[in-house]
Amino acid sequence: MLSRGKNLNFKIFIFPKIKSPNLRVYEIQTKKGLDNKKLVKLAEVLLADPVAETYHIQKACSVERIADRIKKERLLLHAPRSTLHAIIWLKEGVFDAEGDMALYAAKRLGLAEGIERIKFGRGHVINAEAGRDEDFLYNPLVETMENLK
Repeated sequence: MLSRGKNLNFKIFIFPKIKSPNLRVYEIQTKKGLDNKKLVKLAEVLLADPVAETYHIQKACSVERIADRIKKERLLLHAPRSTLHAIIWLKEGVFDAEGDMALYAAKRLGLAEGIERIKFGRGHVINAEAGRDEDFLYNPLVETMENLK
């Protein structure tokens, strides 16, 4: 077990195997410790397509460590130096259909013990030198953007 009796959040990053500026992020919110084997099975069986995608599981940590992990992925190594890494999340109170369906499927597969909520987010890698405004990535009425720099 990773921990007992504490609220823990894990992020599962789903990277396409082809070079792409986009990725998917799932935040797993738990009330009690979660077995690492369950997280791996959740990623392998439910969240990532083994033919077209790879995944990385990260315990909740600083924004800088998450950005470093995204930069280290082989798909993003060729990104320009002035690159913005961002994750778009739905705001509290907005229905998260993909996150709720992932939790429902995890329950049906018997993998949801200890999981309280699954949130879905979209990750983006943007070339800041292109002069594009990052506001085109999200709708500020229902979404928030987490800059990872």
